[in-house]
Amino acid sequence: MAGARVFLISANVETVPVPAYPVAIARLAGALERAGHHAEQFDVLVHGIPALAGRVSDYNPDLVAVSLRVIDNVTCDDSKSYVSVYANILDAVRKNSGAPVVLGGSAFSLFPEILMERLGADYGVTGPGEIALCSIADSINRSGKKPDRGEIINGHGESATGGKPEISKSEHDAGLVKFYFEKAGMIGLQAKRGCIFHCSYCTYPLIDGSDLTWYDPSEMAGELEFLKKEHGVDYFFIVDSVFNLDAEKEAAFAEEIIARNLDISWGAFFTPAGISAEYLGLLVKSGLKHVEFGTEAFSDTMLESYCKSFSVADALNATAACIDAGANAAHYLLFGGPGEDERTVRETMENARHLDRCVFFPFAGVRIYPGTGLHRRAVADGVVAPGCDCFDPVFYISPKITTGRIWEIADLYAGGARRWVTPDSYAKMEPVMSRMRARGKKGPLWEYLLY
Repeated sequence: MAGARVFLISANVETVPVPAYPVAIARLAGALERAGHHAEQFDVLVHGIPALAGRVSDYNPDLVAVSLRVIDNVTCDDSKSYVSVYANILDAVRKNSGAPVVLGGSAFSLFPEILMERLGADYGVTGPGEIALCSIADSINRSGKKPDRGEIINGHGESATGGKPEISKSEHDAGLVKFYFEKAGMIGLQAKRGCIFHCSYCTYPLIDGSDLTWYDPSEMAGELEFLKKEHGVDYFFIVDSVFNLDAEKEAAFAEEIIARNLDISWGAFFTPAGISAEYLGLLVKSGLKHVEFGTEAFSDTMLESYCKSFSVADALNATAACIDAGANAAHYLLFGGPGEDERTVRETMENARHLDRCVFFPFAGVRIYPGTGLHRRAVADGVVAPGCDCFDPVFYISPKITTGRIWEIADLYAGGARRWVTPDSYAKMEPVMSRMRARGKKGPLWEYLLY
């Protein structure tokens, strides 16, 4: 029996700081193909909504799956929602295909009931989508029992054969790879799924779960090799919530890259805790160029408030180790959380001054999501009502300080230095980055702000 025809849509149109490669639909396509189905990938950012009508009609799918990556741009002073974009996508699909529609993705996993109601889909999947989507495709293809209309399926559950969702090779669309490598200078891939930390504001454990699922290091290196040989990709960004959680597995990944002589560069998000010179040396030898820390503060008071698992000393030492090893380092900073005041802002800025070979990405105001520790704190503090779903963006700002005062203090210390990249500077940087991309520069490019 021929497999089901599944039309996969990446609905993300956000391009700040760079367009993000839709690894989710590539992974879903791989899972569907291995299960005997057929998948077509469509990216709204690349192709546009006007082209969707003809593409979905021509493909004549049995099922349409839409990946919703973000709800809004998570910027306190200039908040922008993407729900109307998603509604337009669903409208174009409905007008040109009678196939059932299933929603999934990070944004959907955070607000499944609301998005099902507002967008009017047939099914939804929270968490990993591979097993659940293949199961829906199977039921449609074999005229078996389908999920009830409006049903939301937990993607973290086991398959009918008892298999847990796993990470395996993606099916990459050549056109999408070309677009994102040219526009973003990198292709994002996932080495593992899940997050073991409990940062008060973070949604990773809600989306991916708290149990870790690893992509076999050898298989992942093989995927890098394929993308390098077939598509010329030589810069990758590992999009895990945190890369450095198991030194043995990460060393095996680096050693695979070295053994295959891939000659690539890569970057990832790291935690400052437990980084050794030997460990970094191996990663740099494999091509590690960019280390991005989700530090959020250089104040132990605020690190404790955010439920971080490291100290200011850890962050300073890890940064020095990266620079000594030959890797570029950047820190994301998040001002305004519970307990923030002038003293903690100044403490963060004063400690940051000691890191003169580093780039910073500061933000003021912390997006509140349901199910997080910050949401519970916000309810306790009267920032949001107990029943508030926070679908429309709500930000926590410490009552001890304003965002205006935060930026005033930050400006006093940063002094307009280029290596302090504030949210309002992205638009100014975009033309410069585009010219650098046109000249063949790859990777995030933020290291050039140091010169």
